[in-house]
Amino acid sequence: MPKPKPFLTYDLQINKLTDDKHLVMDDESAARTALKRIGYFSIIGGYKTPFINPMTRIYENGAAFDDVQALYCFDKDLRNIFFRYLCEIEVFMRQLISYNFCFRHGEFQDKYLDKNNYDRSSSDKKADVDKLIKILKFHAVDDMKHSYLVHQRRLYKNVPLWAIMNTLTFGQISKFYSLLKFKMKGDVAHEFPHLSEDILQTYLERLCLIRNTCAHNERLYSFHFDKDLPDTGVHTQLHIPRKGEQFIYGKNDVFSSVIALRYLLPNESFCLFVSELSDCMNTYLKKTEHMTREKLYDYMGFPSNWQDIIICNS
Repeated sequence: MPKPKPFLTYDLQINKLTDDKHLVMDDESAARTALKRIGYFSIIGGYKTPFINPMTRIYENGAAFDDVQALYCFDKDLRNIFFRYLCEIEVFMRQLISYNFCFRHGEFQDKYLDKNNYDRSSSDKKADVDKLIKILKFHAVDDMKHSYLVHQRRLYKNVPLWAIMNTLTFGQISKFYSLLKFKMKGDVAHEFPHLSEDILQTYLERLCLIRNTCAHNERLYSFHFDKDLPDTGVHTQLHIPRKGEQFIYGKNDVFSSVIALRYLLPNESFCLFVSELSDCMNTYLKKTEHMTREKLYDYMGFPSNWQDIIICNS
């Protein structure tokens, strides 16, 4: 077995980068500060790939520490943009689920704690319903952290679902939707023209992974999903090239999440998202000579005409 990588002091980290890896370092003091505040693994391990020879593991073409750090900062800005617009979808889904559930079942907590009000058509779904109800029951009965839940419990002896929904994570909201009975799923999906119940569920599951990546400060720009996004009208209207029968962009890359946002965000919000995303890329590309627009787009899975997505018909 290979030996574990040894612990290195900040000085040894800098020596390794400059002497062994041939990374240009114009301001050693600033680099040391970045390594101290961010960490070698987070900044170098996460963002060296575009600048390093994959065979020799040596930095090429005069790549500098500033280039790696600029990519790190770009990715941080990218996460912030995605996170803000994902929060808009999260808020909307909370409202849609709680409204439609209460419209059918009323405001009393015993209704959302009743397993018979969920889809239990398979053994996996039965187990998921049990887990969801356990979470909901904790917030309804035992949660003392959220003052608004305590207020509802003490004053009304009942915590309505619309209050509970504010405590749920994006992942739990996505799971809640997946466990709704089909008619209620349809009522929720009706708010997103051109999306079926199953496709909405697929989009929510995908965006949940992106949301978690943003929340945990993990690398986003080169993120790839395990499963492909189903083909959409956007793929065709943007004339995305194919390899065989498969579109080469917008399937399991970051751009596939942009496509999902195209269908889930209101048009005005999505146009602002695209504008912010474009500005973020342009700002980053001005800071480095070692990343071309084409190379960045390739890492992110963006076609060259990706901004035309705002005029695509859903």
